[in-house]
Amino acid sequence: MAKPSKEQRKESIMIGALKLFSADGFYSTTIPDIAKALNMSVGNMYNYFKSKDILAKEIIKYISTYLGKELRKINEQELS
Repeated sequence: MAKPSKEQRKESIMIGALKLFSADGFYSTTIPDIAKALNMSVGNMYNYFKSKDILAKEIIKYISTYLGKELRKINEQELS
């Protein structure tokens, strides 16, 4: 099985963090909580995201890009 790329790993961290933020709230969720949920060390988490705020900003960009693609798909449909 191939090792995930750095970008794939960042995406999985963002998705895992987003789930925790949704369940427990942004301010109640810590980097150690996210690392534990993803079975990775806190130090390794900081290799991908230097802070929780930077992680949150990257999640917002990720979601915005995703929503933009989905809206484009809808706009390109032939609807009456």
